[in-house]
Amino acid sequence: MRACWRQEPIDFDGAEFGTPELGFEQMSMLPKPVQPGGPPILFGGTASPAIERAARVGEGWIAMTAFEPERAQDLAVRMSKALAEQGRSTGVFPLQATTPLTTDLKELRGILRQYADAGFSRLGLHLPSFRLEDRMPVDQYLRQLETVWREVWPEFLAG
Repeated sequence: MRACWRQEPIDFDGAEFGTPELGFEQMSMLPKPVQPGGPPILFGGTASPAIERAARVGEGWIAMTAFEPERAQDLAVRMSKALAEQGRSTGVFPLQATTPLTTDLKELRGILRQYADAGFSRLGLHLPSFRLEDRMPVDQYLRQLETVWREVWPEFLAG
């Protein structure tokens, strides 16, 4: 992707990586991204190979879809160690946690605090449940998201 964003056109010999079927010639990608070098590529996952890969070639990390806030510190430490092995640090490498949007704003504040204290600098929110029978109505979800944006997120940013 990075080569496609910087150069025009590119060739790729997949045989070098044991995947000759993925090779191509004269590929172009237009229009080029506005940001020089293209957008940051964030990797996900908490298995050791995923963390090592993110630290080696990523520009940020999304821990996973959702995890218990109690695991935040351990995950951040694992990523920090992997980055250090690559001569990198979390200072310019965003860590993102994702949590369900809960109706209890006090609970959400506590979850956000645990993530922030562990070193996560980005947050993703998703619906509390993907099961149709458990989903909250869309208008309630949007109101709740607005409340989090107005009331909870500024507290998180302010430290």
